[in-house]
Amino acid sequence: MARRKVVDWAVICVLGAVWVVLCARAIDDGLRTQRGYIQLRFSSAVRGNYPTIVQYPNLGFEIGDRIEALDGEDLRGATALHVYDRLTRLARANGSVEVRATRDRVPFTLRIGLTPRPLWWVAFPVLAFGLLVGVTLLLRAPKWPLARLTFVALWAWDAAHFSLDWLEGPRGTVLELSMCVALLIPGTVLLVWILQGFTASARPVPRWQRMLALGVGVAIGVNLVGRALVPMRLDGNLAAMIVLPNAFILLTMLGALARSYRLSNALERRQIRWVVLGYAVATVGVLISGIVPPLLGQPLFLRTPSRILAGVAGAGVPAGILISVIGYRWLDIDRLISAAASYALVGITGLGAALALIPRVTSAAAPALGIDPAFAQWLLTMTLVGAAVPAALYLRPRLDRQIFAERHRRTSGLDQLLDEVRRCSGADELWELASARLHALLDPVSLVVYAREGDAFGVRFARGPSEPKRYAADSLLVHALERRGRPLAADSRELDPFDRAALETLGVALINPIGTREALLGFACLGSKRSGDIYTREETAQLAAIASRCAEVLQPAVEPPPEPAIFRRDGDLWTLASSGKEVRLRDMRGLHYLAMLLREPRREFAPLEMVRSASGLAPTRAEPRDPELHVTSRLGDASPTLDAQARAEYRSRVTALEAELADAERCSDLGRIERASAEREVLLAELESSARGRGAPSGSDSERARIAVTKAIKFALDRIADAHPELGAHLAATIRRGYVCAYVPDPRVSADWQV
Repeated sequence: MARRKVVDWAVICVLGAVWVVLCARAIDDGLRTQRGYIQLRFSSAVRGNYPTIVQYPNLGFEIGDRIEALDGEDLRGATALHVYDRLTRLARANGSVEVRATRDRVPFTLRIGLTPRPLWWVAFPVLAFGLLVGVTLLLRAPKWPLARLTFVALWAWDAAHFSLDWLEGPRGTVLELSMCVALLIPGTVLLVWILQGFTASARPVPRWQRMLALGVGVAIGVNLVGRALVPMRLDGNLAAMIVLPNAFILLTMLGALARSYRLSNALERRQIRWVVLGYAVATVGVLISGIVPPLLGQPLFLRTPSRILAGVAGAGVPAGILISVIGYRWLDIDRLISAAASYALVGITGLGAALALIPRVTSAAAPALGIDPAFAQWLLTMTLVGAAVPAALYLRPRLDRQIFAERHRRTSGLDQLLDEVRRCSGADELWELASARLHALLDPVSLVVYAREGDAFGVRFARGPSEPKRYAADSLLVHALERRGRPLAADSRELDPFDRAALETLGVALINPIGTREALLGFACLGSKRSGDIYTREETAQLAAIASRCAEVLQPAVEPPPEPAIFRRDGDLWTLASSGKEVRLRDMRGLHYLAMLLREPRREFAPLEMVRSASGLAPTRAEPRDPELHVTSRLGDASPTLDAQARAEYRSRVTALEAELADAERCSDLGRIERASAEREVLLAELESSARGRGAPSGSDSERARIAVTKAIKFALDRIADAHPELGAHLAATIRRGYVCAYVPDPRVSADWQV
């Protein structure tokens, strides 16, 4: 491995230095001449005659014109390559060239120069990206057997473009064409070679198919050298010389990809789809930039975008290869392909409509509307572009169902499972349903679902060849899942090496935690898919959503704590807040008593104790300092009014009324609260009267304190009910008054007051 790295670095340094020299030369040419070229295409002379113009008439020339001399140099019998070479050299040296030509036996003379490329630099970042891709593959994917060939192929393509823009044909000097052919042929042959054996399943490649790769090199040579040396006839071999070699190259590449795809497994096919997408982007970009502007009459507003598109689209090939080797997990290629297919179909349809309708509509509507035809053409083009986006969005899911039916079945099934989990009534039903459905939808080699059982995680569902083990709640695997909180690949560096090795032994590819932020309730270990494919980002996100929904069923969401209830004195005012509403009342004695009861819910207070506490006295037998009380000597006793059985029935009814009041308060039924409170007050009064008759002196300190406290509390409750009806109803139903006072809220409701 060390020797291989040394060789790789040597290759990078040597070829990288050559790349830098060629790039610097091309940049210098671009700064001086904007990489200018001859905007004419010539045919070599036939039988001692003169070269003729066969394509791209411009600069005052027409197709069929004979080129007889350049700056006085006779061109009889010259090849097209000689014309390109002399024109390019003379134009670079002198700025322009005098051309003597003949049209229909009528001689004429014109001066022409090189046609600059305004955006000549657009392709350079793409070429640098291609070289960077080759270096990345060489260093980051050394185990891929085609990494070195890919680096050399991409380097050769870059270097060929620096020498000559071969898409424009052999329109340069002899040296430039020779370098381009010498670099482009091996680069393209290597790329075809790589595509033929791109995956391990597609290797070895039969010898006869390797010969097709060499045939691609021959086709490129025929395409470039033939156009430079062989005479081309307008009605004969011109189209064949250009179209047939390019068609052979394209068909050979598609055949190589098709063979690799047919022999590959699901994961390798995913990688090849990235390569196909890269080639499609490059091809479509070049075709659009080369076809659309000429068909639309070369409008000015399309020149710059078309050049940029042609340059940027070239990055599709190296980008597709890079992602297919080291980044195929980043994005779901199936979604990109369906999106690209939908936009391509809409684009082709829109292009056809534009070519058929826009010229006619603009020629008819522009004069009638009084607007410039070019502006009308631009407006209609933008309208079609705007309509293309919603049309593609409408078409995409339908194409998705047709092209990737299996993927659509999985994602639809996972979405349906997400809804079914919500309807599960218990943990047993949840584990069984979710586990069985996941196993059926994803078809993993193994699936083990763990659930928390005290201080460990036990197995609740298991399918697979290996025997699963229990995991302790304090294991590093559990800690990693609690810290991550989302699906984790089994080869993740966040796992302990021991746990990672154990998971690899079980054949686990993905771990999906099930829990909340506070606690991990379980997790699912999914093995590799039987198809060999990966778990896509979309599937991983769906699994995370299902796990979150399972956690909601296993541990119902805790209701948010209620807003704090406030019953606090602020100087001469009292602040009362409950149920989101806040009021202020002036100070009164009853509010002091209520604050005392609210401070300690369910504790029973004697009225005399409350009076002494509110007056700031210790609980002794001394007279209270309450100005509302004037305690005198005992005045006498009352006789009993109820027997023991009646008192028991009254107490039973009071208990029932208190339960009814609590229920009415929860339902906010003010009518029931009022009726129950009134009946309860009557019964309590009877019980108090009976208690006085059994020995409580009506004129004692306790009796006078009871009367004062009861009146003060009632007055305060009335004021509260006026300002805050909900709070008043609650306190009226939960405050006990009489010989014993207490705040008795519903035990099922939190009674947390800030007093």
